[in-house]
Amino acid sequence: MQLDFYAQLFETDVTRTLHEIRDGADGGDLKGVLHALHGLRGAAATIGAIGVRNAVSRLEAEARSSGLKNVRRGAADIEHACRRFVEALRSAAREATT
Repeated sequence: MQLDFYAQLFETDVTRTLHEIRDGADGGDLKGVLHALHGLRGAAATIGAIGVRNAVSRLEAEARSSGLKNVRRGAADIEHACRRFVEALRSAAREATT
């Protein structure tokens, strides 16, 4: 089913990007973190992951105003929102096949 494919693709992309964000925060790379967040926000908006997009937008705004100090907490919020979105997609895929 295509929904499963998109769920896996999105989950993989978010996981990779969250590693980039955390590594950037650990290395003091605000510009790199903001770049990764911007791309993730666009991907989330494109696939309709509004909760993920909102979590990314909050962290992006916070990083712009306060720097990297809360990036790990914000990344955990994004990860949680992603998990909920992927579970919803997979649930919809199962329902579509029954």
